[in-house]
Amino acid sequence: MKRGNIKLHTFNTYLQGGAAYGAINTFENLISTYPEIDGTFFYMQDLSNGQKLQKLAKEKYAQRHPLSLNTSIAKRLLHSIKARKHYKNIQKSLKHRPKYYEQFSTPHQYYSTPYNWFAKQLPDIIHLNWIAEWIDYESFFNSIPNHIPIIWTLHDQNPMTAGCHYSWECQKYLKQCNQCPQLGPKDKPDLARISHKIKANALKEKKLHIVGDSEWITREAEKSTILMHAKSFQTIHYSIDFNIFKPTIAKQQTRKKHNIPENAFVLCFGAADFTNRRKGFNELIQALEQINKDATNVHCLVFGAGSLVLNQTNLPPIHLTGHLTPKELAEVYGASDIFVIPSLHEAFGLTAIEAMACGTPVIGFNTGGIPDSVKEGETGWLVEAGNSQNLAAKTIWLTRNSNEVKKTSINCSAYVSTHFSSNNEIEKYNTLYNAVINS
Repeated sequence: MKRGNIKLHTFNTYLQGGAAYGAINTFENLISTYPEIDGTFFYMQDLSNGQKLQKLAKEKYAQRHPLSLNTSIAKRLLHSIKARKHYKNIQKSLKHRPKYYEQFSTPHQYYSTPYNWFAKQLPDIIHLNWIAEWIDYESFFNSIPNHIPIIWTLHDQNPMTAGCHYSWECQKYLKQCNQCPQLGPKDKPDLARISHKIKANALKEKKLHIVGDSEWITREAEKSTILMHAKSFQTIHYSIDFNIFKPTIAKQQTRKKHNIPENAFVLCFGAADFTNRRKGFNELIQALEQINKDATNVHCLVFGAGSLVLNQTNLPPIHLTGHLTPKELAEVYGASDIFVIPSLHEAFGLTAIEAMACGTPVIGFNTGGIPDSVKEGETGWLVEAGNSQNLAAKTIWLTRNSNEVKKTSINCSAYVSTHFSSNNEIEKYNTLYNAVINS
C-alpha cells in the first residue's frame, strides 16, 4: 500500500493514565511501523501541562476541548449555563452514593460533539479508546455514517455499562441498567436506565468492532446488551517498552538508595490513588499485618502519587518512593523480590507485566485480566480474590522458599517478551484494520 492509504483517527480523553499509555503506545507503534497508515490522535486534555505532548510528534496530536467551542462572550455564557444545569442534574443522582466507587460517566454532555468538530473529513477507520467525560454519544455516533468502521479498545467496563467503570458484583448491564447500586438512593430520574438506552441506541447500527485488553473484559463485552450488535470481538493485549522495562544489574544500588538492607525480602506495590477501594489496599494491609507477625526481614517498596497513612507498628518497614519516571519505576521493580497487585477488580494490570519484564514475579488476586499475565508457578502466583489471609500465607511461604522465587523470576522476562511484545500487538491491529476496511 502507498503511504497514507489508510486514514486513521484515534481518540482518548486524556494523554495521561493507563488507558492513555496503551492508546498512545499502540498509535505510535502503528504509524511508525506501517507507512500506509496516516494517523491523527484526538484528545481533550493534556494533564501534564504540555510535558507529555513535547515528547510526541505534535503534528499527529490534535486537542479538542469543550472550551474551544466558546468562541464568543454569548457562547461562553450559554455554555456556562448549560454546564451548571447539566452537572447539577447529575449530582442529584450521585448524591449519597457510596464514596468508594469510582466515577460514573454519563454518555451525554452539555455540549455536542459531532464528527465535524474533530475533523472536516471522515477517516477510513475510527479507533476509540477511553472517551468518557468527553464524547457526547448521540451527537458523535449519529454523525458517523454506518459504513465507517469503528474499532473500540476497552480499557474498563464503561462502554458496556450505563456509566460505571467497574460494575463490581452488579450484572444489570447484561440486560438493562436501572436503579444502579453505584448511584445514590435519591436517583429518582433513574440515570442508569436513561444512559443505558442512549448508549444502546447510539451504537446499534454502527460498524463496530470491539477489542478487549484482556480475555475477561472481552467476554464481558460480548454479553453486554449495549455492545450486542458489534460485528466482532477479540482480545489484543497491551505491549510495553522493553528498552525501559528490563532486568537490571543495579538491584543493590536501588535498595541502598531507598535505605533497604541488601538481604531483605522486598515486596513492591503501588498505585496512582491508594484510597481507591477497587485497588485492594485494605486487603493488602491486612495481609501485611500477618506477614509482619510470621515472616522476618520483609521490607515494602511502595511507589505512587497518592498519600499512604498507615499504622507502621503493625507492618513491615515501608519505603515510599513517591512518583517515579518509567526508568526509575523499572529500577524499583528490579530491586524487588515480588510485585504485589492486590486489585479486587482490574481490566488488565499493566504494572504486572512491567514488573515481570524486569524479572520480578507477581502475586495477586485471581480476578479480571490479571490471570492473562500472572501464570501460576510460571510468572507468579494467584490467590482467591479478596482473600487477604491467602495472600499473606502464600507470601510468607515464598519468603521461606527463595529458590521458588528465583526460578519464577527467570521465566518472567522471557514470558512477557514473547506474549506482550509491540510486534504482536501492532500486527494484530494492522490485520484488524485491513479486515474491517475490506469487509
